[in-house]
This record gives sequence, structure tokens and C-alpha cells, in this order.
Amino acid sequence: MVRVLYGLQSLFSLWMMVDAMQRGAARYWYPVIFLPFGPFVYFFVVKIHDREFQSLRRFFAGWSKPKVTLESLRFKVAETPSLANKLALAQGLFDARLHEEAARDFERVLASDAENKEALYGLALCQLESGDYPRAIETLGELVELKTRQRRAPRAPCWPS
Repeated sequence: MVRVLYGLQSLFSLWMMVDAMQRGAARYWYPVIFLPFGPFVYFFVVKIHDREFQSLRRFFAGWSKPKVTLESLRFKVAETPSLANKLALAQGLFDARLHEEAARDFERVLASDAENKEALYGLALCQLESGDYPRAIETLGELVELKTRQRRAPRAPCWPS
């Protein structure tokens, strides 16, 4: 049994080392991976952020931070109606599958900041979930145009003229 566990840990260490090399991780990770619990440290600090471990990340995130409720988000917006709080409430409503209410809140954010990319994307997702595909395509088109417009904008030189 001990040999099996040792073999599994060796394979896990090898997997983390190969991942570190492919990822081009910082040099300090290579000796860390060879420490007794090093591969596990590397996994939970670096590897868990990969897309394929999203569900595992959510599972462990549930242990570390308290659940944010819609009531607390609504309270924050009532107390401090900042753009960030309104956006957080809209995202919370979307996560709770209250798509129509979330769409209204995303539109309120866009009323005060028409170029807010997160609000445009959230609104498009709400429109997709509600089945309003033409409006979703139009909203996503606005988002794409906004991103290309920002890319084309001339940048100020870094040096004084």
C-alpha cells in the first residue's frame, strides 16, 4: 500500500513539474515541487486556476469565503449606489437565474456608463438566456465595436515631446 501511495505521489510530482515547465512558471517553483508537500502547494496556488479545474475551484472557494446573498448586494446598492455595487448586484441576479431583473440592472449601469464592457456582456447574456437573440446579437456587436474602438484609439507617447 505504501508503494502505491509513493508511486501516486511521484506521478503527481512529475505531472506538476511538467506543467510548470510547459507553463513557463517562475524558477522558484521547480525546487518547491521537490519539497515533501511542494506538488500540492503548486497545484493549489497555480494549477487550480486552469479552466478544467473550475468546479474544483468553486468547491474550495465555498470553504474560504462567505456566501454573498442577494439581500446583502441589494443592501450595498441602497447604502452606496456606486457603479461597482450595481454591477455586482446585476451579476448576482444573473447567477441566481433572475435574468429579467438582472437585465434591468445591467441596463441601469449602462445608463450611467454606456461603455461599461462588463454590463454590456452581462446584458447580452441575459438576452441570450431569455431567448431574445436579435437583441443579444446587437448588444454583443456593440461590445465588439467598443473593444475595436478602444484598440484603434491613438495612445499618448511615453516620452515627453
